[in-house]
Amino acid sequence: MSKPILPPPVWFLLSLLGVWSVSGPFAIEALDFESPLDGRVAQGLAMLGLALGLVAIAQFLHRKTTVHPMHPEEASALVTGGIYRLTRNPMYVCMLLILLAAVLHFGNWLGLVPVTVFVLVIQLTQILPEERALADKFGDDYRAYKARVPRWLIV
Repeated sequence: MSKPILPPPVWFLLSLLGVWSVSGPFAIEALDFESPLDGRVAQGLAMLGLALGLVAIAQFLHRKTTVHPMHPEEASALVTGGIYRLTRNPMYVCMLLILLAAVLHFGNWLGLVPVTVFVLVIQLTQILPEERALADKFGDDYRAYKARVPRWLIV
């Protein structure tokens, strides 16, 4: 577990570039897939991800707390309502859904590699340090929240 090196949106963009590159210029054609629903599912995932991210940011702004991912210790409020009842990290889930939408859009299973790397990097360099900072700042309130709400959606 290390400290964040790059902000999550940069990791997201690098991962999106990775999905595109392994699905386009560096694609292995044997890993291509195509389904009549791919486009619709990709659009739905992308829209769901975007909506989730916007709602999450709006909740932070409403509570007048920081959305800056590199400085969780600057949080002035613990946001536990709304979308934060389903996941402790809706902004990262947002990015994950958009990356999965890109994999479907480009239609190559190899695109799941950068998505997996994104999840691991965010988990180790962002989420775990955030959790420590929030536990230090909000104590038992955060630990109780952490015990009842999953980190992503299921874990």
